[in-house]
Amino acid sequence: MPLNAAIVGVSTAPVVHTIDARWLMAYAAGLGEMLPCYLDTRRPEGIQAHPLFPVCVEWPAVLALRERAYVWSRSTGARPRQSTPIYSPKS
Repeated sequence: MPLNAAIVGVSTAPVVHTIDARWLMAYAAGLGEMLPCYLDTRRPEGIQAHPLFPVCVEWPAVLALRERAYVWSRSTGARPRQSTPIYSPKS
């Protein structure tokens, strides 16, 4: 099915987040991740974000576009989707 060119380039207003340790830990715990790198705030290097955490900061923008995409998809039968590639650093 060809993509309706009218949807290409549609954007939203900027979304600003404050990401803190509690949010990072809650996300990891919700996935069942119990590694210290995600949960132990006493580690000298602190905690790190789970590799899939970016979906949390992307989601408000996705919701902001939902109505436009929904109107478009109703007319075409298509459904929007999201893809977030995760790359591993080379050793």
